[in-house]
Amino acid sequence: MLKSVVHIVVLLLVGFSALAQQTIECYAPSFKGQIASLVTFEDYISYEYKILDKGIIDHDGKIKFEVDPKNGMKAFIQIQDKTGVIYLDPSTEVYKVSFPMEVENVQKLNGNAVRLVFDELGKDDLNALILEFNLRFDYFLYGDSTRIGLTASQSKTFQDSLADFTSRTFQIYKDVKSPYFRDYFKYSIASVALFSDKTYPAQNKYVIFETFIKSKPILYHNDAYMNFIKDFYSDALSDVVMFDRDKIVFAINKLSSRSALDEAMANQYYVKNDEFRELIMINALAEGYHTNFFDRENMQLILRKIVSEPVVEKHGEIAQKVLDFQNKLIVGSEAPLFSWEEQNGENVTLKSLRGRHVYIQFWASWNKQSLQEMLIMKQLQEKYGKYVTFVSISLDSSPKAYSDFVRSNTKGMNWHFGHYNGDSKLLDDYNLRNVPIYFYLDDKGRIVQAPALSPTPNGNYKSIDETFFYLKKKLEPKADMSVGGRN
Repeated sequence: MLKSVVHIVVLLLVGFSALAQQTIECYAPSFKGQIASLVTFEDYISYEYKILDKGIIDHDGKIKFEVDPKNGMKAFIQIQDKTGVIYLDPSTEVYKVSFPMEVENVQKLNGNAVRLVFDELGKDDLNALILEFNLRFDYFLYGDSTRIGLTASQSKTFQDSLADFTSRTFQIYKDVKSPYFRDYFKYSIASVALFSDKTYPAQNKYVIFETFIKSKPILYHNDAYMNFIKDFYSDALSDVVMFDRDKIVFAINKLSSRSALDEAMANQYYVKNDEFRELIMINALAEGYHTNFFDRENMQLILRKIVSEPVVEKHGEIAQKVLDFQNKLIVGSEAPLFSWEEQNGENVTLKSLRGRHVYIQFWASWNKQSLQEMLIMKQLQEKYGKYVTFVSISLDSSPKAYSDFVRSNTKGMNWHFGHYNGDSKLLDDYNLRNVPIYFYLDDKGRIVQAPALSPTPNGNYKSIDETFFYLKKKLEPKADMSVGGRN
């Protein structure tokens, strides 16, 4: 077993001109007039999007993005809820890509991965290299039923086979100079090697650590590296083999102490390095937040301590983004801001409605429940419009479908109507995966209910009407008492 792993190690550790600006020319004829964004992940722990460039697709269905890729990165072109992956190679001056046509009569809000079509892509470009390597690796792992069985066996035969694949593939790419691809190739294979030995897993893990992690730089923006690291330290806080579980639990649940947690982790060989341990701690706190073993408030206190006093400045930024994600849409937090254009052309922002309670409906003209509940909203607006501002934002993929519906069907509906205009950030900010869905905000823009009760009763026979009734009762001025009369 060790011979096979060392063979892989030796091969992968052998080594394999950046531009000031890069242009991505995107052709998306199905999305004329829509917002298109070029984004990347800020990091691979919070998975917070960073917008590299954005704009409006012109009347010819074209848009250009300008970016400085520096050392190479994984990015995404987003249009509405659809996303296509593109690796930005610093040696490529111009990318020409086509964004696939949308599928007619199919409405999804849970995100659709599309495959970009590249024109004139160089054979040594990151996209070509990664696509080719992934095809080779997938075929090696899952090419036929025999190969699937061998992969699943985690046997000596599979380990030898993986070493042979590594040797052959390294020869194919030995002249490639891209550092990003070198690391992508190396850590993709390392991820499989990590789980390649069920007979001596602890010994195998030690060899993998010594080879791929110890004394190696942290490759924050290489997706293969970060996926490997997260696999290696998966569910670390609950790993009784890696850490003293009792000390971990005590440090979090009883002490809510960053220093105590750091001390409990530092005793483990695999996280001796202070800077690296801090990154693993952040990832472990992000993973453990959704379990029942640890006090969530204490975990957030530890993350805040990392934000204020990080060993590495970047880790403070990552910890803050983890906190932002954990606190997203929770009661009492500030609702994500957005804006929309009314039918009369007026631009309205959510922030401009501060001072009033706000009830937001996300809907679509193709969804019958949305339309039925809109009729009930009309009744609610008539009853509670003095105290609550109503907003209906369409998630129709076609702005024309939205406009046609509003012109023909909203008579007497005297509240704010707008279209999300293909803004994928809005979908992400509000975790929009279906319609209709509602959010109720207080007069300071803070979330009261997310998702909020709908206009129609739920399984407990409650609707938003009850919430508004008590709000009206609270805000309605009390009548003055009159002496000697009936009150």
